[in-house]
Amino acid sequence: YELFDGNVSALLSVDLVARVPGYLTKIEFADGAYVKKDQRLFVIEQDQYIQQVNLTKAVFAEARIEINRQKALLKDNATSQASVDKANSAYLQAEANAKLAQLNLGYTEVRAPFDGLMGRHLIDVGNYLGSSPQGVQLATIQKINPIYVYFSINERDLLKLKNTVGSADQRKSMVNKLPVAVALQGEEGYPHPGVLDFAANLLNTSTGSLQLRAELPNDRVN
Repeated sequence: YELFDGNVSALLSVDLVARVPGYLTKIEFADGAYVKKDQRLFVIEQDQYIQQVNLTKAVFAEARIEINRQKALLKDNATSQASVDKANSAYLQAEANAKLAQLNLGYTEVRAPFDGLMGRHLIDVGNYLGSSPQGVQLATIQKINPIYVYFSINERDLLKLKNTVGSADQRKSMVNKLPVAVALQGEEGYPHPGVLDFAANLLNTSTGSLQLRAELPNDRVN
């Protein structure tokens, strides 16, 4: 075995952003809380988006009636194909607008993409969230079960490992199989078992080391 210093890192880290403009009306989590997948976290003012859905639904219903009327008239040679095509185009546009309005209404609720640990909220209730191509960041959520530990092996120890484990194929086969035991500062022994799940394909030329990563279960999350 070999001993290494490492750093613990979340499995996933995602910035939660507001994708539509409006006033922030609700924050439904405590900073630092552990939340469940699909749990609602933020609510943006919904009234205007609800009315937009109602409006586009009404236009879509009218367009559906008109295209059906035009098709019936065409069978009786009481209208032109151009009129039918125009009505069909209006119908398709109305359908798209209705779906877009419904989509924007859904964006007024920001939900957890996975079970994870919340950071602090970055925007307070009552603030206006303007439109931005990148979205307005509201908070960060991290998936911490399982969890990663990153560490590095220096070139000298890497060469020693190559001499110990014969072929390159044998060394590659150790990924997702080689056991790794981890201890946090202040802990005795190495009570947290994991497995090596990643090895970089190139040495870091500035440090002369190869980055490795272990994956560990983290059953102590709330």
